[in-house]
Amino acid sequence: MFRVHSRDKFVKIDHDINIDAFKAAKESGKFDTAVLVSALEADPDSNLLYFSTKGKIERDLINLKFRRTIILRPGAILGKREVPKPFINNMSVLLGYVFRWFGLQNGLFPIYGEEVANIGYYLSQKPIKKDGEVIIVGPDELLKIVKEIKL
Repeated sequence: MFRVHSRDKFVKIDHDINIDAFKAAKESGKFDTAVLVSALEADPDSNLLYFSTKGKIERDLINLKFRRTIILRPGAILGKREVPKPFINNMSVLLGYVFRWFGLQNGLFPIYGEEVANIGYYLSQKPIKKDGEVIIVGPDELLKIVKEIKL
């Protein structure tokens, strides 16, 4: 019973609150671009709750039909955290720091949270090419943009 309850809370917090906020932004008429920080393996059909929820947020956000939707899919996000994350996340972040320090690329695609935020802002300031465009930026492209705009 506890697991179902915590699953429901996770979906309510991670999916429902985000989609409700995007709906309110869209309905206000003040925003033409939506920017979402998602996850590397986001997939609404995933068997893993985290990746499934992220995929459903992406799907539902795209269906809101902003003039432009930007979805950022980083790998391991580096930086100081106020609340510790689960062990597996901490290990991937630790490895991310090591790989980033040595200048190595790996499957974790480590990037700082501040860099992700700056990229979201940077991309949102570019002209909209066509109504309804959806831009999905994966972890390797995020790291290229970091170098391109010298974050």
